[in-house]
Amino acid sequence: MVSRESVNEVFLPDKEDCLEYLREQRWPDEVTCPHCRSADTIKKGTTRKDAQRYRCQDCESIFNDLTGTVFAEHQLTIPEMFHIIRGMEEHTTNGISYLCSCIILYRECNTLMMSS
Repeated sequence: MVSRESVNEVFLPDKEDCLEYLREQRWPDEVTCPHCRSADTIKKGTTRKDAQRYRCQDCESIFNDLTGTVFAEHQLTIPEMFHIIRGMEEHTTNGISYLCSCIILYRECNTLMMSS
């Protein structure tokens, strides 16, 4: 019988690589607070998923690499989520990937929630 660990090693990306990629995409220049948009932040440990935790020096909120993303509230590991997203990118309808559709919907929902 094949163990889950050996399957993960073959098919799933490295967790640190996933988190680094997420940071680079989310904050290409510098980490900013998702609550007040301030760049005056300090590192404050990590989460149970090993995401970097930050504290905003301006509004004093605590946030992490996953705050406000599709990864934030899922029980799946970050590598498992990246693997699923990679699969979603392969399925297209009318030239738009399923992933792009989900991202557009997610952003629109966040915009609606922020404006109300």
